[in-house]
Amino acid sequence: AIRSPRVLNISLTAGVLTYGFKRMGGSGLKLWYRFMLFFSIVWAFYYKYFVKEMPSVRFVRTLWNSMIVEKARLQKAQFSPTVWGYNRHAQTIICLALSSLEYFWSHPLEFIQELVPSFDAKANNTQKIHWAQTEDVRIKTE
Repeated sequence: AIRSPRVLNISLTAGVLTYGFKRMGGSGLKLWYRFMLFFSIVWAFYYKYFVKEMPSVRFVRTLWNSMIVEKARLQKAQFSPTVWGYNRHAQTIICLALSSLEYFWSHPLEFIQELVPSFDAKANNTQKIHWAQTEDVRIKTE
């Protein structure tokens, strides 16, 4: 993800802006937060001016098809992919961060242990199965 030329350019630009802001006497936020703020701003500009695009509609030119394309305004609508969907590196990083946040915000998990007797030729084993439950979903225990 870091070796992507786009991410490197965005990071370098955010670093230069962070350094320039610090040299001009800017204060308030910590250095890391300032960098993340400038990174987000530069990423937003990159997304707006280089990722969004007008669609290229191709169809067989019949009266019916032309009418549908004109009524739907497909040639005038701007295509905007999701922020994490247009770049595989961004998709990996953002989805990983979102899943981590979801894990921390979710209800705490409790585990219930179930002992299942199993018999094989070598030894009598007891298998332990752990069932996860949340406040919303309760597992009936006997």
